[in-house]
Amino acid sequence: MMTDALQYGSVVSILVPVYNVESYIPKCVHSLCGQSYENIEFIFVNDCSIDNSVSVLQQTIEQYPERKDRIQIISHVANKGIGQTRNTLLDAATSDYLLWVDSDDFLEQDAVEILVRQAVQQQADIVTTDSFFSYRGESQVAVVKQNFPETSQSYIEGLAFHETRAALWGTLSKRSLWTTHQIRMAEGINFGEDYFATVRLFYFAKKVAVFHHPLYYYNQSNQGSYSSGSKQALHFESMIRLFDLLQDFFIQQNDLPRFESYLAKARLMDRGAYLLHTTPALRRKYASLFTDVEKRYPEIKLPFSAWQRFLLKVITSRFYIAGDLAITMAKVLRRYLGVKF
Repeated sequence: MMTDALQYGSVVSILVPVYNVESYIPKCVHSLCGQSYENIEFIFVNDCSIDNSVSVLQQTIEQYPERKDRIQIISHVANKGIGQTRNTLLDAATSDYLLWVDSDDFLEQDAVEILVRQAVQQQADIVTTDSFFSYRGESQVAVVKQNFPETSQSYIEGLAFHETRAALWGTLSKRSLWTTHQIRMAEGINFGEDYFATVRLFYFAKKVAVFHHPLYYYNQSNQGSYSSGSKQALHFESMIRLFDLLQDFFIQQNDLPRFESYLAKARLMDRGAYLLHTTPALRRKYASLFTDVEKRYPEIKLPFSAWQRFLLKVITSRFYIAGDLAITMAKVLRRYLGVKF
């Protein structure tokens, strides 16, 4: 256990968006309420779940009477999406530090204690860690290292090619970093909303610490989560607005020249990945999003495989039927031979 000075000196808000997770939330709550760190406020926001998530949440909380007076459950009167749900969580937090946890994920028992210790000892604005990716509960778990460069600019550049993690989950940050720089989720963006916040957090952070040990279990098996499934119009439209807002942000900071290359790489990377995993109709509708940027920045070499580059070349051409057949073939190869695309 930590010393009393550290144990009670820093309050941590654990922020949990809740939407249709009745099968997963008991394990999440047990891992949160069972933390070795004591000085925690727990905030759950129910975004109009249509299953029994809230009643299961309430039943699980009853098993922790010593924690109950530090737990809030807030319910939206109408579904607002993950972006506004995160803003509701931000508005309710009153602590020194924020820790985001998705309600289908869970933590190691000493995760908060370790994160706070790192933040205090290293005087860090942000502490991030490695993570477990859990594919079938805990029967198939992979450790994912957090590749963190030395500077905030290098971190942001790494986001372009997904070399660094953009997600908020599992990252401890000072609440003052959010409030001082008025960092919030962009309303109307319900996919990639944490990417938008993460770029600005790391842009303003003076010190970031990385603890190279996995403390967070990211659940990849929940097919009903906000981020699961094939890429639909919502994903494309959110992505378009996301990078336009980030460009506006760098313009406001008088710093666009330094990050113009990052924005171009990020646009190409995400648009290419989305086109590989969407419907024929949406490939036709959004193919120009990729080709327009590709023509402007021919020098950018994406870290796609030769197979992925071939597929992108076909599906962004005008030979739509050939593109559809190529993607169908890729799906067959993925299923039977494990070829990724």
